Amino acid sequence: MYECEEAIYQDALWKASSLKDRNGNYIQELRLKMRTESQNRKFICPECGEPLILNAGNIRQPYFSHYTGSECVLTNKEQGERNRRMRDAMLYFASLSFPDATILLSVEACAARSWCIRRIRNKKLSRKLKLP
Repeated sequence: MYECEEAIYQDALWKASSLKDRNGNYIQELRLKMRTESQNRKFICPECGEPLILNAGNIRQPYFSHYTGSECVLTNKEQGERNRRMRDAMLYFASLSFPDATILLSVEACAARSWCIRRIRNKKLSRKLKLP
C-alpha cells in the first residue's frame, strides 16, 4: 500500500510531517487533535476524494493511508508516484505560466479529481485539470 505524505484538510493541502517540530519531536497537542480528526474522516485524498487514515506512531514518520478496499490509483506505489510527479509538474508549469498568480491545489470530492486553482489579485479563477 502506498503511503501518502499529504491530504486535504479544511480545504487546504496538509502534510503529515506538520505534526513534528524542527527537532523531529511530535507536537503532542496537535498530534492528538489530528488523530481525532482522522477518526472523524476529516483527511481527504487529493487524488480520489476518499477519506484517509493518519498514521502517527512512534517508530515511523507520520503518513496517510487509504482505508482497506480503496480503488484509488495512489494505493499502487508506482502509479501514485507517477501521479504525484505529474501533479507537481503541472503546478510548476502553471506557476511559470502565471508568475503573478498564487497557485493552489484543491479537490472536488464529489467528482474526485484534482484541480489547480489560480488567483490573480484577489480574483479567483479556476481551471479544471483532470489528472491521468
